[in-house]
Amino acid sequence: GFVDVECGQVGRGFVGAIRKVLLEGGAGGGELRGYSRKYLLVLAQGSDELTNHEVEVEALAVEGAQLVGEIVWPDAGDSASRRAS
Repeated sequence: GFVDVECGQVGRGFVGAIRKVLLEGGAGGGELRGYSRKYLLVLAQGSDELTNHEVEVEALAVEGAQLVGEIVWPDAGDSASRRAS
C-alpha cells in the first residue's frame, strides 16, 4: 500500500497525483491543512476563504506522514495549476 501505518510514512507513489481535499483550516504561514478522501493529511498554500471547501490538490512532496501540494485551478489556462495567494 501507499501508507505505511507502522512508521507513519506516506508512500512516494502519491507524488504527482491529484486528490480531492477538504480544507479544514490554517496551518500557519499561509498554509491550509485538510484531508483527502483516503484520509491523508495534505498541506497546501491558500487563503482562509478556502476553509471548508473541497479542492483538487496536486501532491508535490511527502513530508513524514503528510503530503504537501498545490491547489489545481481549472481556469489556470495553459498551466496545470497555480498557487493560491
